[in-house]
Amino acid sequence: MLGICSPLSFNVSKWRRRFCQPLPFLFLFILFLATVGGLLYPPNNYDALNYRLPRVAHWLMAERWEWIHASNQNVNTRACGFEWLTVPLISVLHSDRPLFLINIICFCLLPSHSYGFMRGIGVAPRVARAWMWLLPAGYGFALQAASIGNDLTAAYFALASCHFALLWKQNAVARDLHLSLFAAGLMTAIKPTTLPILLPIAFLYLTRYSHL
Repeated sequence: MLGICSPLSFNVSKWRRRFCQPLPFLFLFILFLATVGGLLYPPNNYDALNYRLPRVAHWLMAERWEWIHASNQNVNTRACGFEWLTVPLISVLHSDRPLFLINIICFCLLPSHSYGFMRGIGVAPRVARAWMWLLPAGYGFALQAASIGNDLTAAYFALASCHFALLWKQNAVARDLHLSLFAAGLMTAIKPTTLPILLPIAFLYLTRYSHL
């Protein structure tokens, strides 16, 4: 299921043939446009500029996490999982311009996990191969691919957690369970509104020991 992203299976001619097909080419074109947009234009996500980046800057100046005394309490009450992902880039590069790369990387990995998840729930290979490219090309995903919004990142970790849970259910490899739990933790750390998604993930864990 993870073969398309495995370094051991990388073949130049195989990848060239794949991306010459209409749907993979569409995904590659969207990825190209998103990357160009991220390079040319500064971040403009309202939530990020309003409270997420300011509190990261405050923590870096204070050299620790601390409660920020400000009229905008969003700097203290919102989940900070996405912010911790941005800290290394901001502290090293001293700029918010490269932060779109976090979403670009998640966007690149969506097809692999989409295919693995759909195959894991019994979708036919031909249908899964089509939708693995169509799903990431959806409006919400494509729109945030070059932004510093945190919805795409949370959605990626939700999908990855389900995918690895299905792999663990099928193969009983502890690594897949650990990756699923790690992805679920990152998902909820980025957006607490994703907490209900833990229910289907937990269902996948429980059905590992049943015939459901």
